[in-house]
Amino acid sequence: MVNLTVFSSQRLADKNIRVTPLHPGWVQTRMGGDTAPVTLEKSVNGIYKAITENTQTGKFWNIELDAVEEF
Repeated sequence: MVNLTVFSSQRLADKNIRVTPLHPGWVQTRMGGDTAPVTLEKSVNGIYKAITENTQTGKFWNIELDAVEEF
């Protein structure tokens, strides 16, 4: 996934397209269960923040950190 992300971000940079892989976290849903550490609201807000505030391309957005995480 890292190679695909970096490659895609480089190829699409001149078209002003940002590539941001992200994981919504282990969310409190029927699938995630009640013991999951991330609420649905926190996950959705984190995804929204990744879309609206992140300006970097080719970097992994960590919902729990609300920031780019180097890999």
